[in-house]
Amino acid sequence: MPNTTDSPPATTVVHLSQRDMDSLVRVADIYMSIRPIRSLIRFTAPLAMRARIRYVADESKFLKRLARDTRASMRASREDERDVPLTIPALVGFWGRLLASLRTPRLRRRLSRSEYEVRDALHPRFQIALADLLPRCRRQIEDQLATRRPVEEIWMREALGLPQRISLDAPAGRTDTSS
Repeated sequence: MPNTTDSPPATTVVHLSQRDMDSLVRVADIYMSIRPIRSLIRFTAPLAMRARIRYVADESKFLKRLARDTRASMRASREDERDVPLTIPALVGFWGRLLASLRTPRLRRRLSRSEYEVRDALHPRFQIALADLLPRCRRQIEDQLATRRPVEEIWMREALGLPQRISLDAPAGRTDTSS
C-alpha cells in the first residue's frame, strides 16, 4: 500500500481475535463489490479518478493479504487472540472500511447481526490506536486520512478530535463537511 509520506510509517499493536481477523478479511474489499461499475469508470473517467480507483484496489489487496496472513499465522500457532502490529496506513484503511460498513446504509444492510456486532466492537480499537499515535505522528495520520472518501475522513477527524480540512473548492469560510 502506498505510503503518502517520506518518513517510514509508525507501527502500533491492536489486540485482535481470529473472529476479528475473519471480519477484517471480509471488510478489506468492500469497495470492490461494485467491480462492473469500476471497470466502466476505469475506461471513461479522468486520469485523477482512475488513479484513485487504482489506489483503492491496491489498498484493498494489501489489507486483505495482511488480514489473511495474520489469520493464517494465528491458526497455525493455535492462537485465539494476538497483538497485531499495524502501520498507520493499515490502521486508517481498516478503520475507514469498518466505519463505512457500519454507517453507510447500503453496506450496513448487507451485514448479518453477528457481523455488525463484531465490526461495531472492532472499530473503536482502531480509533484508540490512532489516537495514541496522534501526538507523535500527526502528519502521517492526517496524510492517511486525506486518502479516504470525504465522508469517512469527516467521521475519522471528528472521532480523533481533529479539525476538518479546508476544501479549496468550497466557498470562503466553508469546510468540506458540507459534502
